[in-house]
Amino acid sequence: LPVVIGSILTIITLFTFIRSSLLLSSGLLQKYLLKPFLRKNLI
Repeated sequence: LPVVIGSILTIITLFTFIRSSLLLSSGLLQKYLLKPFLRKNLI
């Protein structure tokens, strides 16, 4: 039983880590790709 709980916890932590890293990378991509694009359109 403790092994099952440990594996579930590791899966949850991995899932949250991957999701947060994906959100961070997508946010950085939007920050660095969309801002110059918006500046070009504004000017």
